[in-house]
Amino acid sequence: MRLSFSLPVVRSACALGLALTLTACGSGGLEGLTGFMGGNQDNRPTPIPASTLGGISVEQLRADQLCPAIVVRDGTETLRTYAGEERNASTVQYQSQILDTVVECTPGEGQFALSIGVAGRSLIGPQGEPATLNLPIRIVVLNTVTDEVVSSQVIPTTATIAPGTVSASFSLVNRDFFVPTPTLQSDYQVLVGFDEAES
Repeated sequence: MRLSFSLPVVRSACALGLALTLTACGSGGLEGLTGFMGGNQDNRPTPIPASTLGGISVEQLRADQLCPAIVVRDGTETLRTYAGEERNASTVQYQSQILDTVVECTPGEGQFALSIGVAGRSLIGPQGEPATLNLPIRIVVLNTVTDEVVSSQVIPTTATIAPGTVSASFSLVNRDFFVPTPTLQSDYQVLVGFDEAES
């Protein structure tokens, strides 16, 4: 099931009521993208030279205030695979769930570069066994003023459930999304979720 972009119904990953204890969602949900999950920063724009306030550039402080919200698209936070055609609790092989999201913005000339992080956990079901799971995660950047999709990509990641275990975590960081410098924080929105059509 692909994400729908017209009048999206969204829900924060923090509101899912999940059993695992998570860090708070939002710009710092994963406690800093580089430290938590790493990732190549070669395509980051060169920050604009600026005065600083408390050691942080004024431009970065403004970027933090205007950075788009990130939400999990309702109905796409969970991905299940089944054994056979019947789909019920007894035929589940694996269940993966998005548990945390984060977006950070780096200001550049006339644009923000977005660093988007998604993390979660995969579990073995009654019909599953230890394996490496391919997890397609769709990331969409939406212009909420015009209701137009700025960018949409399916980003693959994996979860490796080792022998003797029943679950494994997964995470990804993507830094290939850019938006023109917004006027308001609500000008853009980042939507994430599993893309079942790619699984």
